[in-house]
Amino acid sequence: MIKKYLSFLFLFIILNSCGYTPLYSNLKNHDLSLTINKIQGDDEINKLIVRNINSYNKSKSENNFKINLLSKFGKVILSSNSAGQITNYRLELEVIAEILNKENANPIILTEKFDIKKESSLFEERNYENIVKRDMAKNISNKLIFQLQKIR
Repeated sequence: MIKKYLSFLFLFIILNSCGYTPLYSNLKNHDLSLTINKIQGDDEINKLIVRNINSYNKSKSENNFKINLLSKFGKVILSSNSAGQITNYRLELEVIAEILNKENANPIILTEKFDIKKESSLFEERNYENIVKRDMAKNISNKLIFQLQKIR
């Protein structure tokens, strides 16, 4: 019991003194003005990404970015059983964001992958797939905002 407390205290002291901060902790402190010019690809994914990106948008900012988005979403079969039925597959999302600012155009390629086991119920599988799509779009949006903050 004492070892547990001492190890927790030791870990707490180490993490406090080394300057550890979470990677996405500064996403709330943004000063970005974002305009989405062109959107191509999967409509559902694009709507989710645009909604997430617009939550970080400030209209009066000196850091103006114009963004062109191209999204590709797909399912890849990973394995099937002896009867030829799919048992596992992978959801893949790739977003190519072309960032246009005052000086130049920077293409950024962002990818997310998630492996899924085939469900017995098609309804449950679709619901789970939609939840995963939403999470993947949110992760891509956070990565994009993080990259924009590095550019400015």
